Amino acid sequence: GVQFDNISTGRDRFSLFRSSDKDGVNSTITKTFYLKSSLNFVQPSNDTTIKIVFNKIFGNLIFSTCPDSGGMIVVEVAGGSQKTINVHCFGKIE
Repeated sequence: GVQFDNISTGRDRFSLFRSSDKDGVNSTITKTFYLKSSLNFVQPSNDTTIKIVFNKIFGNLIFSTCPDSGGMIVVEVAGGSQKTINVHCFGKIE
């Protein structure tokens, strides 16, 4: 899965992780990436995290609104202009 962290006192980051459970509670971070200092997350908001877990066989998103085809998780990044990342139930990221 991937975890997006909005850190109020440092650079925002996102991390790749693996987990033995579908909620990502017992997860192990495998790689962390920091945003440039000129970028920051709008969503998740300050001092919050969005954790996205994918089914390891099918690649589908494991989320409470799935399998609704309109269900998705939204991550927003700002820095000059605002960009939105949509992660859909069926695994599509745009």
